[in-house]
Amino acid sequence: MADPMMPEYNIARLATAIRVKCCIEHRL
Repeated sequence: MADPMMPEYNIARLATAIRVKCCIEHRL
């Protein structure tokens, strides 16, 4: 489901999801 028109947006979204996941796991 990649958006060829806005790859930077998808990369930023993926990076944010990873950071949130790591933060949640660290808190747990």
